[in-house]
Amino acid sequence: MTKFPPKYRYPLYDKWDRDCYKLVVKLAHQKQIPKILGTKDKMNEFLRLLVQSQKMDNWRNFLRIILKSLSSKQIDIPKILKQKFRIPKGYENWVVRREHRELSNFLDRFGKEQLQFIGSDKETVEFILRFTLAQQLLDWKGSLLAIKEVIDGKSQVTLKSLNKVLSEFDYTNVFE
Repeated sequence: MTKFPPKYRYPLYDKWDRDCYKLVVKLAHQKQIPKILGTKDKMNEFLRLLVQSQKMDNWRNFLRIILKSLSSKQIDIPKILKQKFRIPKGYENWVVRREHRELSNFLDRFGKEQLQFIGSDKETVEFILRFTLAQQLLDWKGSLLAIKEVIDGKSQVTLKSLNKVLSEFDYTNVFE
């Protein structure tokens, strides 16, 4: 049975959050990773969308699609991208603090950048899972600020460096 993080850390309020956490734990311990379908450009577009997903009106719908793909034998990136997810621009009603404005501005810029993610399929899957886990376990701002610190102003970033910074958010030791 999956041991849930203590509620004083960041409670998994909804049933969906608890189920998502269990699935991430299961996927992190899989021996075989799913095959990733799509060009390098589509993969970069997908990973940018993943990071920007926190601005989506219903980011859980996006994660459901990704986690379902990760649970299968392959991740069809072009098929996921065809669904045309909407990323609102500017400040939404959740933007109430200085760091919210900073993150909103970063995510708006980030969607336009042609950042190249460098890494293997295994590192890509690990990044998707670590990003999802960080969003589930802690306040969403921290992991996005960490990603911003690693990639801001760069044209290329290794998935290894992003996985390293996101490992700091895995206090439940899912990836050990």
